[in-house]
Amino acid sequence: LPDYNLPDHTLTPAYTFTPYPPDAAPLAFHRDFLYDFVNYPNTASEVSNAFSSSGSTRTYHLDASDSKIVSGKEFQFFLKDANGLIYARVGDPDAADWYRTIRPWSFLIRDVIEQTDRITILDNVIDPTKGEKAELQYVLAKSGTITIQVFNLAGDLVDILYRGRRPAGEYSTAWDGRNRAGNIVARGIYFVRFTGPGIDQYRKVMVVK
Repeated sequence: LPDYNLPDHTLTPAYTFTPYPPDAAPLAFHRDFLYDFVNYPNTASEVSNAFSSSGSTRTYHLDASDSKIVSGKEFQFFLKDANGLIYARVGDPDAADWYRTIRPWSFLIRDVIEQTDRITILDNVIDPTKGEKAELQYVLAKSGTITIQVFNLAGDLVDILYRGRRPAGEYSTAWDGRNRAGNIVARGIYFVRFTGPGIDQYRKVMVVK
């Protein structure tokens, strides 16, 4: 890429990566340059090395105590590399005033939508070889005996995640893609069955490798 020149500024992009979304090209900027054109980020939400990785996927964890991170709001963010360069989107890199089209990535914050009977499966596509887990969140309206089991497509029991009594409340458990012997299962479709007081629900999990 060529150098980009502005009055009192010279920017040489260090490197680029595949644009996302495709309508905006990402470039790397020095932070002093970037913040001439966009607002400084909310420090309460600033993330530093707070992520887990799986292949090309990065999962970032944000501080839920930040009052600005609420459902219905737009979350905007930049990515910063180990050298301190900050990645931002350039809406129109060919424009003469391209620097005025610099903007962050963004998405709309939404609360997790509870599934039927308040038995909710999260991260239901997992690769156990990379330590990924499917999480099951559930809410008990009253105390009682519950059983959480994993079955394969043939109906064979693969694992028992929980069996016993629990008082009313919110809970979660996870399946790591292993059977009762501790071995990683074959890739394919599996079902997590939850039974409890007035509840009998199945949730699907896909295991990939």
